[in-house]
Amino acid sequence: MNVPAAWPVSDGLFAADGVEVDLRIRQHIPSAVVRSLGLELDDNVSIDLRGSLDKVAFLRIGDGIEIVVRESHVRTLREQATAALDDMAHVEAAEAVLENAFHAGAQARTAAALARETADAAQQAGADDPAEVAYAAAQRAGDAAERAQAAVTAASEAMDAADEAAETARATAVHLAEWVGRPPS
Repeated sequence: MNVPAAWPVSDGLFAADGVEVDLRIRQHIPSAVVRSLGLELDDNVSIDLRGSLDKVAFLRIGDGIEIVVRESHVRTLREQATAALDDMAHVEAAEAVLENAFHAGAQARTAAALARETADAAQQAGADDPAEVAYAAAQRAGDAAERAQAAVTAASEAMDAADEAAETARATAVHLAEWVGRPPS
């Protein structure tokens, strides 16, 4: 197996050919050290899963990493793949909504500024009634922009909190399953 040369990215984190490898040791269970390996793959890194003898499969990442997994692991991956793709689609949809809300807020800010300029010009020309209408429109647009920005910020923070809570729940379930002696699913 050809192992590509790796270079340190940060303490315990290495990168090579589009693959980041996290070799830091983490404390997961009191009085037990669990070594963990984190990989982040670029889209151009190949990944292949193929079955073999003795109910094992080989998960090959790029041309330098090969992981031997049991049949139970492959079945678990198959069960989780649909849910993972669904989760990714939901996150993408939520991000699109956030982006649209952000753009709507930006448009409202721009409209508010234009309405204020128009109101100022109308007032200078002595058209007080139209100026008041334009100032009121500018105020509504400004308020809407602030609400849109607050919604984007709150939704973004909620997404981050949900992602963190999901990872904590997953890790807790895996460690508990290992502690009671059953394979995590």
